[in-house]
Amino acid sequence: MKSIKLPGYLKLLLKRIWDDSNPVSIFLYGSMSRNDFVEGSDYEIGVIYEEDKRWTRQRLRDLHSFENVKIYPFVKEELLRGEIDTPFPKLIYLHGLLHDSLILYGQKLEDIIKVTKISKDDLLEAVGFCLGRAYSAVVSSRQKDWIAVRDNFTKSSLYGFQILIFLKTGKLVFSYKEIEEKAGNLIEVEYRDLFNHVMQVRKNDAAIETSLLYKNISFLNKSILKAIRKF
Repeated sequence: MKSIKLPGYLKLLLKRIWDDSNPVSIFLYGSMSRNDFVEGSDYEIGVIYEEDKRWTRQRLRDLHSFENVKIYPFVKEELLRGEIDTPFPKLIYLHGLLHDSLILYGQKLEDIIKVTKISKDDLLEAVGFCLGRAYSAVVSSRQKDWIAVRDNFTKSSLYGFQILIFLKTGKLVFSYKEIEEKAGNLIEVEYRDLFNHVMQVRKNDAAIETSLLYKNISFLNKSILKAIRKF
């Protein structure tokens, strides 16, 4: 196993999964693998199986009771075809797995995941996903579910900034640190207050301003979607 600073309980859990379920690979991804996590971030674990040996997400979930550990099963044959069964923008998601993941057991992801160049259709899929999450933040605010508001607001906006960076520079970045560093000078003046607020909220340095939930939707529609249509 690669030497990574994981808590003991997680190391024991992953060893059990490796020994008992015989996967192709186990990897850490998301903010923990990028080292740009904040307080409350989850450990996101991917487990790749051959199609006829796949364990379900529920079966993996039944192995533990840790609220900060999220384990997702993937199918090797689908990844080899560049496919994935996820609500996230598929190709950008696969690029992110390749870019950020840390192998804990088994095969390297470069030998399994196949990706192609990002197209206009991929960007449209991505902004549609962002808009869905942005609207979910508005609905959750009406229900006073501030945990869901924070998650959907920050991520929909950050992924919008990610698309903006790609449109302006041709580079796909994934860490929140890179997004913060590169997006600031690319954002229109009208949306800089949104950008600054999202960064503060993600770091738990500010309470959510509900008016900016709507401005986030405008940013995605009027800035990002408009730019994609010209791409």
